[in-house]
Amino acid sequence: HVSAAVIVDDDGRVLVVRKQGTTRFMQPGGKPEPGESPAQTLIRELHEELGLLLDEADLQPLGTFISEAANEPGHRVVAE
Repeated sequence: HVSAAVIVDDDGRVLVVRKQGTTRFMQPGGKPEPGESPAQTLIRELHEELGLLLDEADLQPLGTFISEAANEPGHRVVAE
């Protein structure tokens, strides 16, 4: 389970990130710490990864998505 963000700029470009040592790009975000809600996870991860300071009111939930994990063959990811 992860929380991921779709961040689009004024020109319609979508921000993607890539973990060091991997080949595939993905949405910024990450795995929850114990007791965190998906929104709390995303706010923390975006601050840690990108230096963004957000509030839950800044977020717009898009749903839950299930897919093959980009950089972990044989695993699936559930993203909020």
